[in-house]
Amino acid sequence: MRYAVAESNSIVVQCKHFASSPVSKLIQHLQKDEHPEILRLKPKRYALVTPLALNPSDKDKIKAAVHPTLRNTHDILWVDDLNNLIAYFKVSQN
Repeated sequence: MRYAVAESNSIVVQCKHFASSPVSKLIQHLQKDEHPEILRLKPKRYALVTPLALNPSDKDKIKAAVHPTLRNTHDILWVDDLNNLIAYFKVSQN
């Protein structure tokens, strides 16, 4: 995990590229390798970005895997979420 320490160390956004893996592999990696590091950093907010296609059940499982660091499943973004955000902000700037 790479991160920058800010004065408040308030937000960690992590990008995980598991595009050719099943969601279960990502969840296992988050539980085993990333969650202890996230807890050590003690961010006020944590968000996860992945290109994996995620359904609501997948997001619930990811949230449970890194509990209590994720506020809610809205802090888990996948490719469709990113495309929607880009389209929204592109339209709102025009």
